[in-house]
Amino acid sequence: MSRNTDEHQSSHIKVEDEQIPIETETLDDDGDNLDDDDLDETKPIKKSILPIKTVSTIAVLAALIGGISIAVKQFKPASSMAGMEDMKGMSMEDMMKVDGAANATPVKVESIKSGVMEGSIRYTATVRPYQEVMVNPRVGGQLTDYSVYPGSKVKAGQVLARLNATELSSEVAEAVTAMAAAQADERASRKELGEQQREVARIAAEGGYLATRLQRTERVSASLNAGGIQGLAGRNATELSSEIEEAIATMEAAKADEQASRKEVGEQQQEIARISAEGTYLAAKLERTERVLLNSGAIALNEVDKQRSELAASKASLGGAKVKLERMQAQITKAQSQVRMAQAKIQRLQATSRNEFDKQRSELMAGKASLGGAEIKLERMQAQIAKAQSQVQMAQAKIQRLKAIEGYKIITSPITGIVQERMADPGVVVQAGMGILKIGDYSKVRLQANVAQQNLTGIQIGSPIVARVMGNANNNSQGRVTSIFPKAGEETRTVTVEAIIDNSGGQFLGGQAVEMQIITAHKPAVLSVLQAATIESEGKQAVWILAGKSAQRKFITTGLTSGDRIEVTSGLKAGDLVIISGQEKLIENSLVVATDDSGKAVASLSNTVAEGNTQIKLISPQGKASAGDNQLILEVQDAKTKQPVKVEGLDVSVTMPMKNAAPMSTDVEIKPDAQPGRFKVSAYLGMNGKWEVTAKVKDKSRNGSGSFTLNNSP
Repeated sequence: MSRNTDEHQSSHIKVEDEQIPIETETLDDDGDNLDDDDLDETKPIKKSILPIKTVSTIAVLAALIGGISIAVKQFKPASSMAGMEDMKGMSMEDMMKVDGAANATPVKVESIKSGVMEGSIRYTATVRPYQEVMVNPRVGGQLTDYSVYPGSKVKAGQVLARLNATELSSEVAEAVTAMAAAQADERASRKELGEQQREVARIAAEGGYLATRLQRTERVSASLNAGGIQGLAGRNATELSSEIEEAIATMEAAKADEQASRKEVGEQQQEIARISAEGTYLAAKLERTERVLLNSGAIALNEVDKQRSELAASKASLGGAKVKLERMQAQITKAQSQVRMAQAKIQRLQATSRNEFDKQRSELMAGKASLGGAEIKLERMQAQIAKAQSQVQMAQAKIQRLKAIEGYKIITSPITGIVQERMADPGVVVQAGMGILKIGDYSKVRLQANVAQQNLTGIQIGSPIVARVMGNANNNSQGRVTSIFPKAGEETRTVTVEAIIDNSGGQFLGGQAVEMQIITAHKPAVLSVLQAATIESEGKQAVWILAGKSAQRKFITTGLTSGDRIEVTSGLKAGDLVIISGQEKLIENSLVVATDDSGKAVASLSNTVAEGNTQIKLISPQGKASAGDNQLILEVQDAKTKQPVKVEGLDVSVTMPMKNAAPMSTDVEIKPDAQPGRFKVSAYLGMNGKWEVTAKVKDKSRNGSGSFTLNNSP
C-alpha cells in the first residue's frame, strides 16, 4: 500500500463509556478518497460509528488482504521476494509503511562556485529630481499663452508663458530717441574737432617757421659774437642772415684760397730751390767738363753740348718757376683782399640793430600762445565728443537693458524636465520674482537615504548602490554614492547619503520610496551559500550537502553577508552540492534525490556521473521507465572527450530503496550492444517507485562508475 493511505486517512478518537467512536472516510484501492466513478458501483458510505473492537478487526483484515494482493500483482516468482529477508520480524504496521515510491527525500541543490561577494546595507531612500527650479518672471505683467500643467514635459528654452507689459515698449522708444540725439551731438562735435585740429596744425607750422628763423638769426648772432662782433639791428632777420652768411662764406672761401695759395707758394719755392740747385750742379758739371776738354781733348764735343743744353734748360725752368711764384704771391694778395672785403662787409652789418631779433622772439611767443589757446579749445572739443560718446553709450546700454527686459516678457524653461507644480493661473498679473512654475529634471534622480551613523563604515564617495522601486524587485538600477552630507540629524543621529542614478526610462518618480542597497565591501573570489541553506547544529553553523544519493552535514565558518547569501570561509569547497531546500527533516546519511522546481529529478545530477578516466551515461530510457520489463542502454564515455570507448564489461545492479528495510533488488541481464561502448541491460521493475541503477566499469585500463534513477510510477 502507498503511504497515501496513512496521509489521507484521518481519525478522531473519543473515549465515551465502553465504546470509542471512530470517524473514517471511504478509500479506494489506491488509498485515495472515492470519486464519483467509484461511487457508481459502491454504496456511498460517508461516516459510521462502530465499536472499537469491530473497527480494529476490520482494519487488520483489510491490511493483510491488501498487502497479499499487491505482492501477488507486482512480483514475478523469480525475483518477487529478493531483498525481503530484512523484513522478517517487522510488525504489520511497519510492513504497511514500506513504500518504494517515495523513500528518497526530494531536495533542491546548488553547486557552490567561487564568485564575487559584496557586503551591503539596505535603506529606504526618497527620490528627488536631479535639478529642481522655480520659474520666476523677471518683470511684472499679465500672464498670457500659459498652457503647461503638472506632468507636462518641457525642454530647455521652451516658451512657457508670455507677459503683457506695454509700458516697456514706450521706454524703449524714449531710449532710442535719446541715443539718436546723442549721436547727432557727437557727429557735430567731431566736425568741429576736425576744423580745430587743422587750425592747431596751421599755428604749429607757423610757430615752427618762426622758431627756425629765430634759431638761424640767433646762430648768426652767436657766430658774430664769437668773432667779437656786436649784435645786428635794423634789417630783416632773414635778409641779415643771408647776407652775413654770404659774407662769411666769401671770407671763408678767400681764407681758404689764401691758405691754398700760400701752400702752393711754399711748394713752388721748394721747386725753385730744387731747380736752382740742379742748375748750380749742371753749371759746375759743365765747367768741369770744359776744363777737361781744353786740357786733354779727351771728351767729345757732343757731351759738352749736351751739358750746356741741360744747363740752359735748367735756367729756363728756374725762370718759369719764379714767374709762377710771383703769380701765386699775387693770388695770395688777392685772397687777402677778399678776406678784408668780407670782414668789412661783416663789420658793416654789425651796425644793424637787434630789434629784429626781439621782433622775431615776440612773434614766436605770440605763435606759441596762439597754439596753446588752439590746443585748449581742441581739448574742450575732444571732451565734448567724449561726453557725446558717453551719452550714446548710456543710451545704447539703456536700450539693451530695455530690450532685455522686453525679452523677459517671454518666459522660457531654464532646464529640460517635467512640470511639478503650477502656482499661478492664466490671466493673473504677476510681479517680478513671483514663482509661477516648479520644474524638475528627472533624466537623473537623486536618491537620499538617512543612514544610521554606525552603518557609515565602508560607505564612501563612489560606493556602488543598487536601487529598486518598492514592490518591483525585478527592475534594478545601479549607481554610485555621490554625496555624504556633512551633518547628522541631532534627533535621529542619521546621516543623509545621496546617490545619483540614471532615470532615462522614467522608472523613478519624485517622492517615491525606493530600496537603496549600498555596497560596503567587495570580495572578488569567495564561496557563498544561501542563508536559507544554513542550519544551527551543536551550537555551530552547518549545511547539508549531497554526497552521491545521501545527505551529509558539513560544519562551516561564515563571513560577509550580502542579501540572501552568506560567505563561507571554511568547511566547503568549490563544486560541493549544497542542499538549499527540503533539508528541514534530514538526518545524517538520509537518502535524497535532487529535483527541480517541478519536482522532477535533475538530469545533470542523476543521469551522468564521471569517475576516474571514464563516465557512464544512461542513453535510454529518459525520464519514466515501464512497469515490468525494461531494457536500459548504457554508454561508456571518455571523461574528457565524451566519446564512446570500448571496455571489457560492466557490473550493473538495480535496487529500490525501502523505508525501514534493506533495498529491494531485481535480476539484471547485461549484453554488449552492436555500437562500441554501449551495453543493453534487461531488468524487471515490478514495484512502482524509484529504482536506483548502479553501474561500474570492468576494465584493466579504465575505471569509472555511475548511478541513475528510474521512475516507473504511473
